[in-house]
Amino acid sequence: MTEFTSTPEFEEKLRLALAIPEPDPAFAHSLRSKLSVRATVLAVPRSFRMRLAWGIVIGVVLALILTVLFIGPQRVAAEVRKLLGYIPGFGLVEQNTSLRVLAEPVILTRDGITVTVTQAFLASDKTEVTFNIEGVPWSAYSRNENVGGCSGAAELRLPNGKRLNHTGGGGTPAQTKMEFPPIPANVDQVTFVLPCILDTLPGLAPEQWKLSLRFVPAPADLTVLPVIDITPSPNPQAETAVLAKNPLALLKVVDTGDSYILLGEFQPADAGDPTLPGGSRWSLTGPVGIMDATGQDVFYTIPNDPGLQLPPGQAGAETWAYQIGKTFTPPLTITYPGQFIISADPNAKAEIDFNAGTAPQPNQVWELNQDFELAGHKVTLVSIQAVSGSGYRFSFRTSDPTVREVDVAISGYAAQGGGGGGSPTPGEWWRSLDYSDRPTGKLKLELSNLSLYGQSRTWQLQWNPESAQTNSPSLYGISLVVDRYIPLADGYYLIGHTEWTDGRIASAWPAAWGLKAYDSKGQEVAVEPGDWQEAGLTPGANQWLYHLYGKSFNAPLTLRATYMNVEFKQPVKFTLDLRPYGFDGTDSQLGTAWKTGQIPLEVPGLLANAFKVTYIRTGDMVGFEIGIDADPALQGLPFTITSGLNTDGLSGISGGGGSNRDEASGLLLSTILTNAKITFPLVFSTSGATVNGTWDATWTPPTGEPGATPATAPQACVTLEAWKQVSANPLPIPASLSLKALVSRGALSPDPSLFIASLDGSTSQGLVFGQGSLSPDGMELVYSGADNRLYVMNIPTGQSVALTKVTFDSRPLWSPDGTRIAFSRLTEKGYNIFVMDKDGRN
Repeated sequence: MTEFTSTPEFEEKLRLALAIPEPDPAFAHSLRSKLSVRATVLAVPRSFRMRLAWGIVIGVVLALILTVLFIGPQRVAAEVRKLLGYIPGFGLVEQNTSLRVLAEPVILTRDGITVTVTQAFLASDKTEVTFNIEGVPWSAYSRNENVGGCSGAAELRLPNGKRLNHTGGGGTPAQTKMEFPPIPANVDQVTFVLPCILDTLPGLAPEQWKLSLRFVPAPADLTVLPVIDITPSPNPQAETAVLAKNPLALLKVVDTGDSYILLGEFQPADAGDPTLPGGSRWSLTGPVGIMDATGQDVFYTIPNDPGLQLPPGQAGAETWAYQIGKTFTPPLTITYPGQFIISADPNAKAEIDFNAGTAPQPNQVWELNQDFELAGHKVTLVSIQAVSGSGYRFSFRTSDPTVREVDVAISGYAAQGGGGGGSPTPGEWWRSLDYSDRPTGKLKLELSNLSLYGQSRTWQLQWNPESAQTNSPSLYGISLVVDRYIPLADGYYLIGHTEWTDGRIASAWPAAWGLKAYDSKGQEVAVEPGDWQEAGLTPGANQWLYHLYGKSFNAPLTLRATYMNVEFKQPVKFTLDLRPYGFDGTDSQLGTAWKTGQIPLEVPGLLANAFKVTYIRTGDMVGFEIGIDADPALQGLPFTITSGLNTDGLSGISGGGGSNRDEASGLLLSTILTNAKITFPLVFSTSGATVNGTWDATWTPPTGEPGATPATAPQACVTLEAWKQVSANPLPIPASLSLKALVSRGALSPDPSLFIASLDGSTSQGLVFGQGSLSPDGMELVYSGADNRLYVMNIPTGQSVALTKVTFDSRPLWSPDGTRIAFSRLTEKGYNIFVMDKDGRN
C-alpha cells in the first residue's frame, strides 16, 4: 500500500487533463489547505493495471472534488463521462459503469464435441459472451460452397422467457464472441442457447445446445486500462482556402503498459473539395503509414477487438484503431494516402439487355464483352456469373486510365445486398448483387454512377506521448557492461555481462555473431566469439566472452550488439486446432496454408500475431511453418510442441525447426517438426526469442602496451550481404575443375533428395531419398533412407546394399581414408555416435 499526497504539480496536470480553467491563485491556495487530501491507493505493476474500484483511487477522488469546485456541479456529470477505461476482450467503458461477469466457465460435452462459454461481460449498454467449440469432426462440416451449413446464431433466454438475439460478433470456427442487448440488472442467470454449430450440416453434429450462465459483480481487481483523451493538434500540413480542415483525427489512446492503442477517425466530409462535382469523395488508396521522428516505419497491428471501435463523430466517419509498441522515437506521424474520387455526370446512364435463361446454374458464366459509354467514357461489361446463393457477379474492364468504376442494377428487381472490388490488373473491377430470388429470363441491366480518379492527397497528423523518452528506449532495458580484459599475443579477451530492467526477462546475452567493435573513427575492428574453455575461464550468469584482434586502436572502442537472445520467465504459448479447417494430415495437404485469423502471441514488450499455418515435411518428420506478423525487432521465436503428440510405438521423439525472418514477405517464420503422430489441439511454447536493436558498451584499451597493430580476422560465416553480392555476380567455374558435388534438395519419398551435380549446377543426376555422404573417390554413397536404415550405393550401377538393421540410424559420414563410416544412432541413452567398417561390420 502506498500513501499519496496532493501536490500543486499534480493538481495542475489534473486541471489540464479535464480542461478546467486556471483558478484564482488565492482560491487555489485556500483549496489546497482545506483539502489536505491523503488517500490510500492500490500499488500497481509496471503494466499499469488500473483497478475497477474507481471510488478509492486517488486520481478519481481528486478529479471529482476539483471538478465540482472549479467548474460547478452542473458540469460534473459531463466531465465524469469522459473518464473512460478499456477492458481487454470487452471494450471501452465509462469508469463509473457497473459491470458484471460470468461467475465461472460453463462446459457441455455431447458426442465428443465440447462447447465452453469462457467469458461474459455485462454492462448497461450491451452484453458480450465468448465461447469455444472443440472436437467437431471434419465430416460434420459443409465442404460444398453451394451448400451452406448452420449459421451458429446464438441467443440468450431470460427466466421470464424473453429472448435476446445477438446483435453482432464473429470469430473463428473454434472461438466466437457474440454481442447481445443488455441484460436487466435484476437478472443474474440466463440460458445460453446455440441452435447448432457454425457451418455444420443438419444431423451431423448435436444441436440445441443449452448452457446455464450465472453472473456476479465484476471483481475489484479486474484489469481496466487507462484511456487518454487527446487534444486535437494543429494540422501539420499547409492549409488552403479550399481544404482548411484536417479530416484525420486522433481522439483517444489506450496505454496497455507494453504498447499504445491509437483510436481515431477519418471524417470524409472534412476532406471534401467544394470545387469538385457533387457526389465526389475522398478514398484511401494505400496502407496507412506510422513513422517515428527518425523516419523509421513503426510496426502496427489492428486490434482484434470490436469493443475498441469509437462511435463515429459525424455521419460517414471512418473510425480506426492501431496498436503500436513503445520502442520508437517520438513524435509519431500518421499518414493517410488517398485521392479524390470524382463523380461524373450523375444523369449519365446506359442499358444492356441480358438473357439469363429460365434456370441459371451456380457458377454459370456468360461471356458478353459488350461495350457501353457513360459521360463520354468507354467501358466494357466483360462477363456475368451466377454466384452461389441467388445473385450475380459482373466483371468490367476499361482502357481509360481516368475511369475508376461503374455501378450496375437489374431493372425491376431490388437487391438485398452486394459487394465489389478491384483486380490486380489495372482497369478491371467487379460488382456483385444478391437477391432473395435470383432474377431469370430476359433482364435489363442499368449502368450508372461512373466515377473517375481525381487528385491524390496525403493527410497527416502527429502525436507526441507525454511520457515518451527523447530517444528510443532500450528493449527490455538491456545494457552491456565490460568487466575486464585479458591481454593476448594478437589482441585481447573481453569479458563482460548483460543487465536488464524488465522483470519478465530471465536472461539476455548477445547472439554469437551479433556483436561488433568500432574504433573512435567508426572503423570496424575484428572481433569474434571467444571460447571459454580455450580461455581457461568458466562463464557466469549472463556473461559473454569475445576475442578482439589487435592492440593499437583509435580509442575508445565501442562494442555494439545488434542481436540479443532473451529468455522469458513465463513461456509464450498458443494453441492450434486445424480440425475445423479440414486438416487430415495426408500428403495431399503438404504445402497447404491455412489462414487461421489473428492469434495474438503474448511476447513481452513486442506485438506479434500468428495468422498462417503451412503443413510441411522434412525427411521422416512432419510439422508446421507458422507465419507470424510481428514487430521488426522480433527476429526469432523458435516454438516447440509441448502438448498434442501421440508417441505410441516410438522409443524416442525427434524434432526440429527454427525461426527466422523471411526477407521476401517480411514475416517471421517459425518451423516445428516431429516424428510423432500429430493430434489436436496442439500447444506450442517457447521460452526464448532473438531480438534486434542497438546495445552499446565502451572500452578503452590500455596504453603503452607493446604489441602488433590491429589485425583483420576473416569472419567465420558467410553474411547475407556477401551472399547477395556473389549471387548477383557469380564467377565462372574454372574449366580445369571437373569435380562434382553431392547436393541435397527438399523432396518427398520416394523422389530423390540427393543429387550428383556439376559445380556450376548445369547437370545433375538424381540418386536416392535420404541424407548421405560421398566416398573419397566419389564412386559410392552412404545414406540413411526413408526407413532410417543405412545403405551404401554404387553410383555407376545405382545398386544399393543395406548396412544396418536398426531403424534409427542417420547422418552418415565417410572417413577421409574411405575405410569407415560414422553415423548417429538413437538408443535408450539418446543419440550417440557410432563408427563401423564401410561394409557394415565391426
